[in-house]
Amino acid sequence: MSINWNEIRPAGNSDYNWKGVSMSANGSVVLAAVVGGRIYLSTDSGANFTELSSPAGGTNRNWIWTAVSGDGAVQLAGGAGFLYVSTDSGVNWALNNPSGVRDYQGGVVSKDGSWALVGSNTGTGNRVWRYEVAEDDWTTYIPVAAGDWRNCLGISDDGSVMVAGNYPGRLYLSTDNGANWSEIQPLGNNDSYWNGAAVASDNQTIIVGQDDTSHLYKSINQGSTWSDIFTDPDSYLNMVKMSSDGTQMMALSIAGSHKVYLSNDSGVSFINETPVGVTVINTIALARDKNKFVVGGNRLYYGNNITRRTTGPLPIFYKVP
Repeated sequence: MSINWNEIRPAGNSDYNWKGVSMSANGSVVLAAVVGGRIYLSTDSGANFTELSSPAGGTNRNWIWTAVSGDGAVQLAGGAGFLYVSTDSGVNWALNNPSGVRDYQGGVVSKDGSWALVGSNTGTGNRVWRYEVAEDDWTTYIPVAAGDWRNCLGISDDGSVMVAGNYPGRLYLSTDNGANWSEIQPLGNNDSYWNGAAVASDNQTIIVGQDDTSHLYKSINQGSTWSDIFTDPDSYLNMVKMSSDGTQMMALSIAGSHKVYLSNDSGVSFINETPVGVTVINTIALARDKNKFVVGGNRLYYGNNITRRTTGPLPIFYKVP
């Protein structure tokens, strides 16, 4: 299998630091943001982009992440000292800092657009915030003491199951929309640098990544038991994504020459699907309905139409016992 990658240029033919990229469930809506730059929206699978002036008044900002609901109606974008929310497909945005000015380092939104989860990693009041979209209500939900809730946030399609990991620290699960949390232990009773999480639509299948030993773990029973399904050969697993049905998974390695790995068989095997010639990738996105992808670094690339390789070897990485 192979992804057909094509470069997309929201801001013209120049290098930028693309950091925040997200997609709607079918891949038609793409929200892409530049660190120290602007934020751009496409509604036609990356063919055309519009620069959004509403979120920050048309000024450059240090955008770090974006998140989009399944239909593209609910959009979030955050970074160094700010968090913006749109509930009308990016037409209007509101500055929506749940806890004042701080670095909102990561966030996710449920496929149905009803719930969002946002984390911070700066200051003594670091928290995980749950957002009930219909009520425009932010509630502080912190599993344990304040910490670095950077990139390890996951949410199910209906928002009922949430995952949050500390960096470094422990991993936590909520099955009631973030009201209560319990520790889950892919590594037993040990701390780790948790760096990526995703939840499938069955509310049972969870994947989490950690970058100190660069393993990807999977549970099919809400974290009761875990399997080690992938080890990053370059030893720096940074981000993970998963389709709604749990069959397609994507992982980003940022050690040395950055690489993107893809599984089409629920994590049994992973293929190196890095765009040819690309060595810098800072972020990845996987459409919840599968088979559409975006990766970003100095440039942005949109991938779709998975086709079978007809020539050359097929590099597959299996878990090493």
